[in-house]
Amino acid sequence: MISSVTGPNSLFFDRPVYFMAMEDDNKGLSRREREKLARRREILAAARKVFGAHGYEGATLDEVAREAEFAKGTLYSYFDSKAELFAELVEYEFDDVLTRTKEALAEEADATGTARAVIRVFLEFFESRADFYRAAMAYRETGKPEEVERLHGLVMKRLGEFGDLLGAKFAAGIRDGLFKEYDARFLGFLLLGIVHYYSVYMLRYGGAERLTDGADMLCDIYLDGVRWHRPDAPEE
Repeated sequence: MISSVTGPNSLFFDRPVYFMAMEDDNKGLSRREREKLARRREILAAARKVFGAHGYEGATLDEVAREAEFAKGTLYSYFDSKAELFAELVEYEFDDVLTRTKEALAEEADATGTARAVIRVFLEFFESRADFYRAAMAYRETGKPEEVERLHGLVMKRLGEFGDLLGAKFAAGIRDGLFKEYDARFLGFLLLGIVHYYSVYMLRYGGAERLTDGADMLCDIYLDGVRWHRPDAPEE
């Protein structure tokens, strides 16, 4: 039941039925449940705009309700607090980019193509949501410590899913002789880390509208490292 996911901090533990329903294309849901799910998505879309425009501290549930064109009481029937709404939006974003990543990887035959596809998907995703991710970065410094800690746990859990997905692809790359024999799951996290910190740098110091311009550079750094590999390079 969709209603089973409402309530304080519902998504800080097991993944909500709400997101499982999204992944299954709403199969098995009643008409009423589908309508509630659609409203919830509308609220999340409105919340992304409001958090992006005003930051976490400046955003209010009243403003989200106005943006979604819902009565304030309707919004409160779905989310008990701004922190709960923000955390579920982060979860929603993870689901979105994970779906995009899986779709992109389905077209890639080897580990090198996988790395390039992941970099492209994540940079396009961050670029299209630059204002929201600036708000998310600021939240780490301004949110209540216990809420920030819960959200950090959620993020690490979801990153683990990406690590597993990429680890399987990179393990094949190691077997094929494309990648060196490092821990495959670590190579997945390393790739995500490079993309993340590049995006943080661009979001913080400008140029967020050109995030995807760095895709080739990140591919070179990840796949080749930062040292020249020249035949005439002196031996160490």
